[in-house]
Amino acid sequence: MDADVKIWEYKNIYVEYFVHLDGDGRSMAKLFVDLIKQKYADRLPFDCCYEWCSGPGFIGFAMLAENICKRLVLADINPDAVSLVKRTIERNDLEDCVTVYHSDNLKSIPQDERFDLVVSNPPNYYCLNPLHPSYSYLAGDLRPNDPEWKIHKDFYQNIGSFLNDEAVLCIEEVDPFATKCYTPNIGDARPLFGPEPFDIRPREPIYDFQEMIAKGGLMFDETVLLPEPSLPVHVLISHFSKNIDSSRLIIQPKMLFLEQVGELENGSFRLYAMQEGNIRGYVDLPDDRLWLISLIELLISSGIDGMTHKELCSNLNIELGYIESAADMLKNMGWAY
Repeated sequence: MDADVKIWEYKNIYVEYFVHLDGDGRSMAKLFVDLIKQKYADRLPFDCCYEWCSGPGFIGFAMLAENICKRLVLADINPDAVSLVKRTIERNDLEDCVTVYHSDNLKSIPQDERFDLVVSNPPNYYCLNPLHPSYSYLAGDLRPNDPEWKIHKDFYQNIGSFLNDEAVLCIEEVDPFATKCYTPNIGDARPLFGPEPFDIRPREPIYDFQEMIAKGGLMFDETVLLPEPSLPVHVLISHFSKNIDSSRLIIQPKMLFLEQVGELENGSFRLYAMQEGNIRGYVDLPDDRLWLISLIELLISSGIDGMTHKELCSNLNIELGYIESAADMLKNMGWAY
């Protein structure tokens, strides 16, 4: 076993790992550190940080090394990862401030554990594409696969009981605004993205994650795009508060984008607003305006926390005119927005 173990050094901590257990946590660790230092400088150090789906614990141990947290809790379903974390704890004399659990999601974590910060680089594949070249060796891999977001759903449903008031969750997701995700090729001579997507989702996962967050009694705050060079990686930030009004977390009726309607001119598409199976209204969009669909859905979901148009523009770094256009479309569709 020792012959296969590698060492990742982060400041004063030496993390033991196997290559097959690294789900890109090493490359993500410093990005998490920079993000949390920037956004929560006035709260550092957090009392207790939990790394969900920790693997060898790259992100969590980086939090500890940077004094972002006083205490660290790690958990993973893979016993090999847990064994390595125990070796890292012993190697660095961290028994007094680090705890690791062998746990299927949160099931084996003691109910008296409480966290102030949760970080994670969890499984990101909803449905691995059988036509993708990596399918044969990734199909059974625990690191990337979360079919139908079952692991995410279980996590968000149960994490609230482990959180202290005003706890912050920073969960990394690969391209949550895309229904198809592509793997970048290596080498300048080839195109950046291969011809087959590696993951296929029925809709943009951001809406699934927002629903999970709300149903778990948490408040969705924002997404932050990380400066990761090869893939569009975002961190979804949410928080738990005892003062959250649960009535504001009810998911709004979903929009439904239907297929092209033949009689529309100029290749326009018709976007229907559905409520309980009935058509509430619709709007026709030309092909070059289809990108507004995401803004229209976002405006509906933003009613959860009552963000103003200007706040949305600031968070999304887009022009106010785009938000106003989407809002006008909602009014035309019968939504009193």
